[in-house]
Amino acid sequence: MLQITIGQGEQLAEGLKKSYIAKSILFIEQNFPDWCKDRTAKARKNYVVGMVDFAQEHNVCSELNVQKLIFWKIEYDFTIPLSEYKKYKLCQENFDENYRMEQFNQLINGNNELIKITLDSDVDELRGLHGY
Repeated sequence: MLQITIGQGEQLAEGLKKSYIAKSILFIEQNFPDWCKDRTAKARKNYVVGMVDFAQEHNVCSELNVQKLIFWKIEYDFTIPLSEYKKYKLCQENFDENYRMEQFNQLINGNNELIKITLDSDVDELRGLHGY
């Protein structure tokens, strides 16, 4: 039977993380050349490491979803640390990671479907607009 010590497991995880960081740096260099031209290689690496750590802190684990967070941070420049509501959307319990990412994306890019209702709102009109 194969046995892996805790130290070996940590080394494996660290190697995978370094590999992913290198892929992500290449991703931003290829897809965001204007963003990269004003930053040194060290600054780009620090940015990616920070975003990978941010993803881990918010229970985002899949490589694709971490890459989406990197993309969205550059594209929409959301603030870190997150507001309580944004953090709630990204970290909702009992929802899978892809759903949480979809909800977070809608929130940061302005496509959430919330409707502002005031005391003067015509409820019948709102119901007609949204099929209620």
